[in-house]
Amino acid sequence: MNNDYSEWLSEFGSLVNYLDKTEFQVDVYEADTYYLVEGLLPFATMESILLDVKENYLTISATDLENNVKTRTVYFPTIIEDNKISSVFSKGLLEIKINKN
Repeated sequence: MNNDYSEWLSEFGSLVNYLDKTEFQVDVYEADTYYLVEGLLPFATMESILLDVKENYLTISATDLENNVKTRTVYFPTIIEDNKISSVFSKGLLEIKINKN
């Protein structure tokens, strides 16, 4: 059973690496009172970024200079509330803070 779990993690890691290369890189960090999501979007402008929250999912979409839409979705263990989200975009780095309480 442990081998199955290790294999699943290995396959999941490959998918994440693939999405990092074909869409854009996303990293998620957890602190005691909030989650921090960082998206590397060197091709985007603030106006081209869209955040969409549906229950436990945060979807980040951005349009590049050739009008291609790139999207990543992040799952959270709890439902996300719109009023607990703040974001900053500077020099191609999108930082999204999601308060837990």
